Amino acid sequence: MIRFIRNKYRVLAGIYWLCLPLSITLPTKAQTAQPPAIQWQRILGPAYTAYPLQITRASSDGYAISYGSVMRLSESGSTLWQTSIPPSPEFPSNSNTPTYITATPDGGFAVLVYSKYRWSLVRLNADGVIQWMKSFVDYMDITSSLTRSFADLIYTSDGGFFVLGSTQFGRNGTQCDVYKFDAYGNNTITKSINNDYGNSTSPITIAKRVIETGDGNYLLVGSNRGADLTITAFAAKLNQQLDAVWKKNLGGNVLDDVIRNPYAGDSFIAIGPLAPTGTRTIIIGPTGEISDAFNQSDRVSSTKSFIVAGLANHTIIDVVNERAGDLRLQNLMNQNQGWLKKLGGSSSEVINSAVASNDGGYLLVGTTNSTDGDVQGKTNTDLSAWIVKLGPVCTGELYSVHDGNWNDPSTWSCGQIPTSADIVHVKHEVVLPQNVVAAARRIIYDLPVQLKWQQGASLELSQ
Repeated sequence: MIRFIRNKYRVLAGIYWLCLPLSITLPTKAQTAQPPAIQWQRILGPAYTAYPLQITRASSDGYAISYGSVMRLSESGSTLWQTSIPPSPEFPSNSNTPTYITATPDGGFAVLVYSKYRWSLVRLNADGVIQWMKSFVDYMDITSSLTRSFADLIYTSDGGFFVLGSTQFGRNGTQCDVYKFDAYGNNTITKSINNDYGNSTSPITIAKRVIETGDGNYLLVGSNRGADLTITAFAAKLNQQLDAVWKKNLGGNVLDDVIRNPYAGDSFIAIGPLAPTGTRTIIIGPTGEISDAFNQSDRVSSTKSFIVAGLANHTIIDVVNERAGDLRLQNLMNQNQGWLKKLGGSSSEVINSAVASNDGGYLLVGTTNSTDGDVQGKTNTDLSAWIVKLGPVCTGELYSVHDGNWNDPSTWSCGQIPTSADIVHVKHEVVLPQNVVAAARRIIYDLPVQLKWQQGASLELSQ
């Protein structure tokens, strides 16, 4: 057992706080937990193919979603503000449609939008006010049968943005395009990433997802036409100048999503379909070598899949061929199966986007035709946009949900005070009351939050 008391820590303006590294790691063991329950849900309205239904977690509490406009949501799902993106100055008569969205550290957002003629990057502040709009590439070129589409947008550690797209050249193939922007929306680098096989009259390289790696570079995943002219999963690591460090064809069909491996910092976990009806996850090593991680069967074809990372676990999300198609969440601790959760009604559901919530739960965005089962508040079978908030799993891992007192159950996810069996995430300012003896198995900080100590308080970390 490790015990901390307030005398071991320094004082600033009469306040004591814990000066720990970001994570204190002690031996842990897997715990069995019940699947998370639905906390709330919303039917946004009709689902349109032009609206990609993308969600991001705000740097402060809540979320933002692109659904015809940019909607800012509270932690409980209520709309805080809604911003429509006006036409670009060069095409004032053509409306803009938001697609991919990412949060910025100041509480604002960046969103990728398109009109009939141009793609633009737009910056919103925390109140939804547009700060700037920068158009950077044509949507299409009719004379050359060229069409551009986009698949991802992320905020980067240098304060700028990375945009992932593709250009289709009619019958002449498709190339992957990558764009780097500075903090003011200026397009500073544009590169094309193609396969290395020159024997195809119609080469194809399409990326679906990009993440920033721990060394400040980038990893993208998607699909590629291989040497045998079949479509295969594809990954590439790019340096900060967007040049390829390596490119690999990885077998399978396509990769939909990728995260940094929560169990090994120099590798990654990626997910995608495996023909004819499977879901495949793989581990991608630092130089592109792969190993199988976990596979599932009975996936609905032509649907997306996602991975949500936890501290010592991850959850894969796809659409299972049950009823007319339900959302399926399979939690994993390394390669060991944890809880399994299925969501939906008697008609079909599809997943479009998924993020971890601030309390350790999940927020899912997709579409549904159902009016029964897990779907509530829907009275017709029209295809509708559906948001579902799942709470945290209440065994072994707790999160602070607001500033508060350690001994107040409302301070913590699941409404319970941490015990010596719990991993505790301190995401807010939490006070250890006078003379209290607090307990946890592990403390994880989301800096710059503080764990404040009153006179005589102590914290015991147990193995």
